[in-house]
Amino acid sequence: MTYAMFRLDTRARLALGHLRDPSPATPKKWPARARHCLTEAIRLSGHARGRQGP
Repeated sequence: MTYAMFRLDTRARLALGHLRDPSPATPKKWPARARHCLTEAIRLSGHARGRQGP
């Protein structure tokens, strides 16, 4: 795991953590942000759909 992937994973966890707040200000925002971070981490790992590899 690269540093960038680690940071994206951390950002996704923090985004989802906002949903545990007693009354999050923008609850619809956080799952989308987490999904974006995790999608980017997958892309960086080379495991994105359609990529040929070993």
